[in-house]
Amino acid sequence: MSARPLRIMVRTASPSTKALAGSASASSRPVVRGAEDALMAPGAVSVPGARIVELAGCGHLPPVEDPDAFAAVVLDWLAERGFVD
Repeated sequence: MSARPLRIMVRTASPSTKALAGSASASSRPVVRGAEDALMAPGAVSVPGARIVELAGCGHLPPVEDPDAFAAVVLDWLAERGFVD
């Protein structure tokens, strides 16, 4: 799935959906970083309990460098919470 449908889904989400997404604890959120990021070393940003996801072949901007892989991480997270199928 490309990132475009994800942008549309988030932009058109109802206020109640936005509130539910915002209520998820930090420990359940993925933190996405590029495995080749030269600007931020692994561990530079710490979110206690968060799931760190490294995207291979990406640098500092995973959503730009590999939008499909980034969208897959976000969609998986949303699916785990019942927001998407």
